[in-house]
Amino acid sequence: ELGDKLLGLESELKCNCGCGLDLHSCQFQMQCGVSPVWSKRIRDALESGETVEAVEAGFVADFGTTVLLAPPPEGFNLVGYLLPAVAILGAGMLLGMLARGGSVSGEYVPVTEPSDEDLARLREEMRKLDEAESPDW
Repeated sequence: ELGDKLLGLESELKCNCGCGLDLHSCQFQMQCGVSPVWSKRIRDALESGETVEAVEAGFVADFGTTVLLAPPPEGFNLVGYLLPAVAILGAGMLLGMLARGGSVSGEYVPVTEPSDEDLARLREEMRKLDEAESPDW
């Protein structure tokens, strides 16, 4: 249980060494000097009975919300959560309108039968194609 809480917190906090990785990944991949200290701070706090939320709040109080890999969904940060969905829906609606724009007019033009002249010209073209030698592909 303690290990799960520790791993969860280390995965939610961004290391302050500049690598941009979460604390857990940085500790084992980058081997910086910040992540082991922070990991020990988290472990000590959890072992002393602090809740995960309290430990996270302590890091936010000390380092600001930039220490969180995902910013809290409040205030201006909501734009980052909502804008992609709004953009995708808007683009889909725009594409739908553009795709339908040329085909939906309200008036339906009946399809006319080809004239005898058109049929004769088509038959002549087909005859020429049949007589022509096909290319060797």
